[in-house]
Amino acid sequence: MDKNNRKNKMRKALLIVGIVTAVLLALLLCVQLISQALIEKVDTYVRLDGIRFAQADYEYNIFDDVLYNAKEHDIYYSEYGSGELIENGAYEQYGDQAVFFRKYFDCVINGRYDEYPKLFTDDFFKTHTIPERFTMQKIYDIRVDLNDKKSAEVDGKQTTLYCYMVSYKIMNNNGTFRGDVGSDTAKPLYFEICTFDSNDTRIHTLSFVNHA
Repeated sequence: MDKNNRKNKMRKALLIVGIVTAVLLALLLCVQLISQALIEKVDTYVRLDGIRFAQADYEYNIFDDVLYNAKEHDIYYSEYGSGELIENGAYEQYGDQAVFFRKYFDCVINGRYDEYPKLFTDDFFKTHTIPERFTMQKIYDIRVDLNDKKSAEVDGKQTTLYCYMVSYKIMNNNGTFRGDVGSDTAKPLYFEICTFDSNDTRIHTLSFVNHA
């Protein structure tokens, strides 16, 4: 009888411990979810007052503009200040990161806003937002300069972050993608990108250098 009582008491004790543990885990999960919701995310799109933008037209094909077609669309790619214009689509010769920037600008120039989020890491969206929709962009005079590398954990994986200063101009800027800069004016951006696997390079950090 005593043995059965001890067993029953042990079962009850284990049940109580299990219930308390489950409640504590649930509370911990709620705290994490609430704290994540309270984090104020940094918007990578801002629209500054005092800039006159062109009329936005989501149906307009920018490649019908002969003046834009005459602009330089290839990327001037450099590492620590030394580089050259990449011509004839030879981006693979410069590595995965150069290939990624060609992919990035192809996406933006062609107004493929539905594909744009796929260019960023999961961790990026925990602290940042991006434009939801934008037209085709008349981007030209693109300069991409690698200036640092560092190790970091991104999306739960140990990787290398490649740090770049990136600048470009937008002809007839309508403000749907960049609202912080007028037409035909370059304002640099700071990028940190990482390559997880072949053909899987993404943006981990994207920030303004200044608004001056």
